[in-house]
Amino acid sequence: IISIVAIMLMSALSYYISKNMIMEQVKSDGIKLADQVSRQVRGNKASLEAMEKTLDEKIEIASQVVISERESLSEEKLLELQDKLDLDEVHWIEANGETIYSTHDGYKEWTVPENHPLDLFSKSEESFMVKKVRPDAEYGVLTKYGAMKDEDGTYVQIGIRAESIRKLTNEFDYQRILSDLERDESIGYAYILDEDLKVLADTDAESIGSDYENKKSISENMEKGVVSGAVLSEKTLSSTGEKVLEIVYPIEFDEGYREYIVLGVSMEEVYNSIENILTYSVMVAAC
Repeated sequence: IISIVAIMLMSALSYYISKNMIMEQVKSDGIKLADQVSRQVRGNKASLEAMEKTLDEKIEIASQVVISERESLSEEKLLELQDKLDLDEVHWIEANGETIYSTHDGYKEWTVPENHPLDLFSKSEESFMVKKVRPDAEYGVLTKYGAMKDEDGTYVQIGIRAESIRKLTNEFDYQRILSDLERDESIGYAYILDEDLKVLADTDAESIGSDYENKKSISENMEKGVVSGAVLSEKTLSSTGEKVLEIVYPIEFDEGYREYIVLGVSMEEVYNSIENILTYSVMVAAC
């Protein structure tokens, strides 16, 4: 009897130790993956900022080139420069806001409206400006604009459309990072939250812009100051009944801004392994 009890205790202990080891390994692997994604997001943000700076410089240089060709400017010349400099729009505008030449048919007789960014620029002491992507004045097309004045106040406006920029930046897009993660069969879902815990990117694109469902629990942890590392919780998905380990991991940026990566790691195979260990332990004890 003592031998049987000893075998049963050893089997139970073996099961308990094995179960804990498996669970700890899953958590450790999940945190490592979250940290890897966090590093990738930070690196991509730095790359995007560098690209933004490069685009600003491109607009500035292109503006200088157009101004240097002022004596020979015409619509044909602007089109030639637009193609040569790989731009989407070039406009040559009088100080009073009247468009002289334009590569865009819709702006060939356009006058800059009062209080438009170009109107404010023309009245300012600035000689050059560049703005982030915004809808253009007439058609709502998302475009990044910059402008530079010549000595008499006449100025050139350069436009690079968001679609052109997107082709350059797609490699660093959050959604692309998550699409790569989705190929891993052990990842049930993944999304990135902003500092206010709104969804910036999601493997389920329809959820983008919504609030994180466990926002309250993360907010409470933030107030306690314990979200310096991962927050882990096990949950069962209401849609599929699948058990997942949810990992919320901070993405810390240099300027103090913080975002979060949320991973749902499937626990189905893990629990299958644990059940197999339990079955084996019971069989050993029965023998």
